[in-house]
Amino acid sequence: MKRYIHWITVCCLLIFSSACTDGEKSPEEEEEIIIERFSLFLNELEGNLPTRAVTDYAVNTTDDPTAQLAEREAWTLHVEIYKGDNVYNPYGIADFTAGTTVTEWLPTGTIHFPNYSTQKATLRLYPVMANAEVDPLQDTAAALLKQDILEQNGSPTINLVPAHIPHAQLRHAHSMLDFRLRNVNDQDISDVKVDIGGIEYTPYQVATGNYPEYMLIVPVGTVSPIIRVYTAGGARYQQTTVNQITNTVANTCYCFTLSGLELRLAEITIAEWNTGPGIMGEYTTEQSYPTFRGPANAIATLYYDNGLSQDVIFNDQGEVTDRPVGRHLIRIQPDQGIPVDVDIILTSMVIDLSMYF
Repeated sequence: MKRYIHWITVCCLLIFSSACTDGEKSPEEEEEIIIERFSLFLNELEGNLPTRAVTDYAVNTTDDPTAQLAEREAWTLHVEIYKGDNVYNPYGIADFTAGTTVTEWLPTGTIHFPNYSTQKATLRLYPVMANAEVDPLQDTAAALLKQDILEQNGSPTINLVPAHIPHAQLRHAHSMLDFRLRNVNDQDISDVKVDIGGIEYTPYQVATGNYPEYMLIVPVGTVSPIIRVYTAGGARYQQTTVNQITNTVANTCYCFTLSGLELRLAEITIAEWNTGPGIMGEYTTEQSYPTFRGPANAIATLYYDNGLSQDVIFNDQGEVTDRPVGRHLIRIQPDQGIPVDVDIILTSMVIDLSMYF
């Protein structure tokens, strides 16, 4: 403000010497702002609305190598600031390196805002010598993380407020698959591959045991990935095409489970790929809700530890598929009026309640 008042004073003095023209602009429009450093954070959630389906997977948990900015200290942040509709070349382009933390990045050269107005900008955080394409080999946590290129949280640009230390939010530039094999011991599996457009990818195995889980970063626009499972004996165990996944988009994780000996597709959930818990998913198949089993044609009320309840009506086959209103089932009230105390955590797509009636 002092600079602006000082300019007005000088201009008024120069009016009498005809040195201040009508076309001259104020410093707010003309003077550049030198950027000292960038403050970054990975697209964080507001509200944290976890669902049963998303929180059953490793994405966004401490087991997810991509969940935080950490481990990216040696990466490069490339920034381009616009002036109007064009990049402010060469003054608005520079690379940055991590400072004392991965949330603050220092420029390797001089970079300016063209003036005091909000400008469009693009950012890209990537490993040194990073390939523009997604590497199919992602069999370790480090290899998976290396494919997790980050970009400005907006497409194709973001609006950046002029400042010596701008703040910017990043998102994942690619898509991710997070899938599990249910009731299949990983000791019987020699390899798992994902075929995308004829290119075979090797995912990172994030969990072992009877529910092995795999994570894979895939290009935006991925369509119908093919999951191939091989036995320890060397034969192909199963090939499953996930037709429900079409044209994947940036910053989105597609979570699904292959279930049973034939590895039939059991569920699929789409969730924002952010730090923290998963948010409310967009369900894409009818099997996304669990199936409750009980006496045929019976009516019951299910009570959850969150204080909510829901009425269910079993069909002639003793089944009903519905979206649960909670995660922990604590009591069942059959139509006979006799409550049954239970303690069931809804982690499966089939919940058999028959024994409680």
